[in-house]
Amino acid sequence: MKGDKFMYYSVDQVLAQPLMGKAKVLSGMRLLKQCPVESVSVIEQPVEKFVKKNELVLTTGIGFDRAPETFESFVQEIYASHASALAVATGRHIKTVPHQVIAFAQNKGFPLIQLPWEIRFSDVIKNVLSGINHWEEFMMHQYKKLQREMINTYLEGKSIHEALLVMEHFSQAHIYILQRRNETIFSTAPERHPHHPSLHINQLILDKPSVMNTTWGSRAQIYPFEILNQSKAALVIDSDSSQLPIIPPSILEQAIIALQLWFKKQQLAIHQSNTEKERLIATMISKDWKNGPSFVARAERQKFSPTENYCCIVGKPEQSGHKQTAQDTNDLAELATKTAKEICESSLCAFHSKYLVIFLRASGDSQEITEGFLERFEEKRNGYHFPIFSWGISDRPANIHELSTSYKNACIALETGRSRHGIGTRSTFTDTCEFQILSHLSKNHAAKDIVQKIIGPLVAYNSERGLDLMHTLTYYIHHNGNVSQTARALSLQRQSLIYRLQKIEGLTGKSLSKSDDLFLLQLCVKLWTMTV
Repeated sequence: MKGDKFMYYSVDQVLAQPLMGKAKVLSGMRLLKQCPVESVSVIEQPVEKFVKKNELVLTTGIGFDRAPETFESFVQEIYASHASALAVATGRHIKTVPHQVIAFAQNKGFPLIQLPWEIRFSDVIKNVLSGINHWEEFMMHQYKKLQREMINTYLEGKSIHEALLVMEHFSQAHIYILQRRNETIFSTAPERHPHHPSLHINQLILDKPSVMNTTWGSRAQIYPFEILNQSKAALVIDSDSSQLPIIPPSILEQAIIALQLWFKKQQLAIHQSNTEKERLIATMISKDWKNGPSFVARAERQKFSPTENYCCIVGKPEQSGHKQTAQDTNDLAELATKTAKEICESSLCAFHSKYLVIFLRASGDSQEITEGFLERFEEKRNGYHFPIFSWGISDRPANIHELSTSYKNACIALETGRSRHGIGTRSTFTDTCEFQILSHLSKNHAAKDIVQKIIGPLVAYNSERGLDLMHTLTYYIHHNGNVSQTARALSLQRQSLIYRLQKIEGLTGKSLSKSDDLFLLQLCVKLWTMTV
């Protein structure tokens, strides 16, 4: 399949027809094989927008016999239309092609052909259309052959990279696949296809095939498709030559059908791996490792060492009313796994219940490890349009026997942070300790009675007199009992603030100058605020 002759019907092949035996090439001789012919037309003045790209243009040169400048302008317009070549019939309207016209074509490397008048345009058109038709039939046969070769590559157990290599040999272009919600770039040589910003999957037009010029000087043909009718992807044909013809979508579809075999195999492997990880995490959380050697073997298969200490992070995807699919779960687990590998050598990432659970080996500063993972994951998540996450982090690394407690603490931190600050928050177990204590106290009947007795009069005074003493007390406590700072924060005169503070002492029966009373007032304010 490899070879120029299979890639497009060229000007060189047009001239190889017996009918064109007397044609004379005036310029662009070396480029004839590189000029595709996709259509043919007869054009006289004016050119305007009647010439298509890769079109062989025929002209009689009528009106140019005594106007070489007009003839040159005509050729310039044909060239600017990206035509394949221009064939000029000489002998009637013009005897020869002017030297300045030939010089322009030679300078641009544009094929300019002189035809004897006796060669009929209708015969040329018939021959060209027949040649294009035969080439299209031949190419369809070759692409079916390509599909068979790709299927054989799969049956022989070879990788998807080798399947793309088969396509590259055929198309004479670099070929790779971009996946949405997946950082994998499938190609024959991954190092040759870095993450070019202009070819980021989320920036491509994925509702129809398209063609774009890359920032590194090539032409990329983009063919969007769905992997197993689930996630969006794009087949990219990156050609160094803009002269190569665009491959018809109907033909690329044949290759995509074959590529789906590898995606199905990959999907099954990922599903099996995620299932094993989920079961391993469930075993550690429940501490249900009755068979020690079996558990160790399962852990080692996932490159998880039972003798190391691990940090625990749990994340909750906030779906905003959209149901999370199995594909979403697999994609998120894969993204977490790839991110974790960038942070530490040993990790375990999988879903357990509604949480994405991440265990990272604590090989250094645990806070630095967890923050590094979350920053990288959030950057990738945002780039691939995953839902936002709420996070909970256990405070300290734990061994295999403590991971269950570590997981529970991370879950408490997550849910407490969500209830206090809303979704998308990041909380550690230590961050939420005060809230947990206050939460328990707020449910205690004796504590409720004390709060009502102390804070109730302040709330009632505000309702009756319109003076919010609770607000004043909160600011006073926040400024550590500093009267001047509190007065400035409330925009009050010092004497007005002192009056309010005395009123607070009278209504609550507590002295703001006694540390024990002030602590009790602060605790009651927090409990009242939580209850409200």
